[in-house]
Amino acid sequence: MTEQEKQHSQAATPVTPVREVRQWRVGTLSMGLLLVALGIVLLAGKFNPAWSLGSLLKFWPVILIVLGLEMVMLNILSSLRGCRFRFTYDVLSILLVFLILISSSVMVALESAGVLDFTHRALGGAERYGKAETVFSVDESLRSLALRVEGSGETILRSYPGKEIKVSVLYLGIFSTQKEADAYAKEQYIGEERLENTLAVTIYPPTQGKLPRHEVRQEVTIFIPQELDVELEQQGGSIKIVLDELKSNWTVNHRSSQILDISLGTTTAGRIAVQQADALMGNIEWDEIRNQDNPELPIEAVKSWGEGPYSLNICQDGGKTIIRTK
Repeated sequence: MTEQEKQHSQAATPVTPVREVRQWRVGTLSMGLLLVALGIVLLAGKFNPAWSLGSLLKFWPVILIVLGLEMVMLNILSSLRGCRFRFTYDVLSILLVFLILISSSVMVALESAGVLDFTHRALGGAERYGKAETVFSVDESLRSLALRVEGSGETILRSYPGKEIKVSVLYLGIFSTQKEADAYAKEQYIGEERLENTLAVTIYPPTQGKLPRHEVRQEVTIFIPQELDVELEQQGGSIKIVLDELKSNWTVNHRSSQILDISLGTTTAGRIAVQQADALMGNIEWDEIRNQDNPELPIEAVKSWGEGPYSLNICQDGGKTIIRTK
């Protein structure tokens, strides 16, 4: 075959175009998108709590969708451009994607459980206190105050010749900053309910978080107008009551093994009745003391001054009861 015939034969034979083969590592794009989205969410979370990492993790299946879309879009793109992609898997990127997901999930779980807060306080916190104060006005129709105190380390009640009930609660604990201590105090709740001529006030125990941490203690101080009848119920902690004069009826129900200390000032009229005390102390000469020599029975005691119409009734379920005058 001559050279001319060979050229004619090659020209007559159709030439099949060779498609360009490109390599694509699946997972690289997904990792890039994840890092961008994670950075945006963390940055936005600094300004808006709704954009938190915990909220982002609820949508973790989107990562699988992005990986799948990456492969589908590359197949479509290869058909449109007439080139073929040879897929390989960027194993390192895929592992990093799921490592970020798992690490973030663990951090969110630890944060929600309070472990991070506990660690932060243990390493960098100091004992500080926050104060919550509430004032209740007293009108002419109000005759009595019903107090319920829960979880108090110490409760101090003082009668005074005023027209307002002043409640002050100190919360002492390990806080990172004073601002955190003040914010904690504002979160605590003091209950209030008006029942005809009685005001019911409840001091709830301080919140401690989801895990045991440094205990937050509370100290309660309440100033009470001396004309109001008072009924106090407290479980736990100690109680100190200061009455300059007995000008109203008081009932104290203290369910605790700690001290109940009552100072009556210069009281010259009235009556005191004590029930269920383990030990009776103070400088008062009691008119009658029962069961003082029998350790198996609670001590009961009575003391009266003059013809005063008011009384102080004490039920101390365990613990020392100290009653004294100046």
